[in-house]
Amino acid sequence: MPSPTIFILQSPDLIDRVYIASRIILILAEKVSTLRAENHELKLDVGLEVMAASEKWVANLEAKVEGLNVALGDAEQCCKDLEQAK
Repeated sequence: MPSPTIFILQSPDLIDRVYIASRIILILAEKVSTLRAENHELKLDVGLEVMAASEKWVANLEAKVEGLNVALGDAEQCCKDLEQAK
């Protein structure tokens, strides 16, 4: 029975299979890296969309607060005017 080293050297099919398997592993590793990068970009895009929507909500709420402050000031002035008129 030949030693394993001699068997490996005499088996080009096995060497070819190992080479093909290593190439497949490298190709799949590259695909995984690409998919991870795309996933990261998608997460960033979603984060930017959420941030833009949040900023829009903040601006709308600030405008409402400003309007309510003006209305409150007007109401307070009306109360003062009514108190003075008594």
